[in-house]
Amino acid sequence: MRKLLFELATWHSLAKLRQHTETTVCDLENSTARLGDVLRTFQEEVCTQYQTFDLPSEEATQARRKAKAMAANADKGAAQTRKGHGKESASGSRKVRKFNLNTYKTHALGGYAKAIRLFGSPDNYNSQTGELEHQRGKRHFKTVRKGKHILGIGLQVRRERLIHRLRERNKQNQAINDLPTVSFEEQSDVLPPTLPTQHHHISLNSRQKVQLSQWLDKNRDDPAIYVSVEYPL
Repeated sequence: MRKLLFELATWHSLAKLRQHTETTVCDLENSTARLGDVLRTFQEEVCTQYQTFDLPSEEATQARRKAKAMAANADKGAAQTRKGHGKESASGSRKVRKFNLNTYKTHALGGYAKAIRLFGSPDNYNSQTGELEHQRGKRHFKTVRKGKHILGIGLQVRRERLIHRLRERNKQNQAINDLPTVSFEEQSDVLPPTLPTQHHHISLNSRQKVQLSQWLDKNRDDPAIYVSVEYPL
């Protein structure tokens, strides 16, 4: 047991180095090989001497999950059967849990040294991109038809991509189509004095243009601007 703890600490310290050289990567490969041997020895010699079971909290969680699933799919006839199954599961034997090396996390230990040679030390990257993408799929799953959820999630992702492209295109068009303006002092068409009785005074010169939609967008936080657009039916 002490050998296993020592090899785990050694492997973890080498894998988490912030700066690697060829020597440290080779040490990590050797440590991975030793760790694999110690894990197999631990499984064959130590784990066979003990019998482990689920914790009481884990058993209670599994029982609640089974009862909830049965209650969702059961009718009146199955309700009586559910009571019988509940008594059997309560008096049944506890589930034995054995140490298992056939997991992806154990299998992935051998790829750390190769990943460090390709991408650098592990503190330069993480699994956040994949986790966020997984969360997006789970978020779309709630709003799509469960019978065809793969197609529905694909359509939702495609719609998000199109909206994102439209927003980026509008930003680029706004930067390109933002017409230059000339200050009032530099304009050749100087407006004559305006009478107080006139509501407005527009210049006859059309060379200095202002895009109304862009002007409204720039001043959308101005409380003095409230635009209401009504479309005819």
